[in-house]
Amino acid sequence: MKLRNARLIESADLCYCYFNENQFRSGTGQTVRMAEKKGIEIFNLYNK
Repeated sequence: MKLRNARLIESADLCYCYFNENQFRSGTGQTVRMAEKKGIEIFNLYNK
């Protein structure tokens, strides 16, 4: 799954997600961190 997430981010210009900070260790959390590290703009659809 990590490889799949990395490939998604590799080819992405932006990231849409539904991410709650409590999911930090999830696959979504991993993907969001990869996007942040790459400097990709992130649109989180999670309403706090």
